[in-house]
Amino acid sequence: MSNYQRGYEFEQRTRKYLQSLGYTVWRQGKSAFPDLIAVGKEGTLKLVECKTDGRIDWDEILAAKILMERTKSEFFMAFKDKRKLRFMRLGDYLKFRGWKNARKYRNGEKEKCKLEKI
Repeated sequence: MSNYQRGYEFEQRTRKYLQSLGYTVWRQGKSAFPDLIAVGKEGTLKLVECKTDGRIDWDEILAAKILMERTKSEFFMAFKDKRKLRFMRLGDYLKFRGWKNARKYRNGEKEKCKLEKI
């Protein structure tokens, strides 16, 4: 199975999970960023980047920060943890993965990293 196929299947799994929670979900084609856009029943906007390998590039981090500011939305990372689907807010995900400058993405809050229920 190619990396593209693995990523596509993970995006589909994530999309189906979000739909089961009542979100309307759009998948962006051609590897656009972010992978999924989800809107809740109350109109909340969630941007989701799916990563099977758990890696995120610096350019993607900066793009996510800009998107959050422009759309007033929350940005989540969806990733695999021992074959389970997990979600984390971007700042918590960066701390979880050991990024040194992650604190500035949580506006200086000193929270423990936690898995989020979307």
